Amino acid sequence: MVRLIIYALILIPVIEIAVFILLGDFFTFWQIISITLATAFIGITIIKKKGLQTLYRAQDQLKTNILPIEEIYKGMFLIVSAAFLLTPGFITDLFGFLLFVPSFRNIFKAIVTKSLVANVNLDAYMKNNNSGSATAHYTTIDGEFEEVNTPNPLKNNKKLK
Repeated sequence: MVRLIIYALILIPVIEIAVFILLGDFFTFWQIISITLATAFIGITIIKKKGLQTLYRAQDQLKTNILPIEEIYKGMFLIVSAAFLLTPGFITDLFGFLLFVPSFRNIFKAIVTKSLVANVNLDAYMKNNNSGSATAHYTTIDGEFEEVNTPNPLKNNKKLK
């Protein structure tokens, strides 16, 4: 996962620069800057509106003792889309706007859920299985005990002068 993040941090700016260079043939400098600022402004406006709606729905569900799993996912994707939309570039803006479309969000949700479930199962397997074998058995000893107080010989030994 860490490698994927490092690769993304390296590749995304390179791809964005290439797209800026390619679009430089069709648009002027100021048009590209205007488009970039406009997508950021539109994205922030949409995120603010959808974020508040998601927050209010989550609060309503919590009041009725329902865990707002769907709203947690929506909130997570809103944060990711906000990061994409605030990052200057056309590719990141495309991914940011795609996260607003429910069908694409469901695809990403399925990927994230599958990844989380796989990691949780692996962690549970690794924590419960220290011997490395899938059929490891642990011995449990059941017994009774009785505490016996014995006098400490060093404590009762007084030095005589």
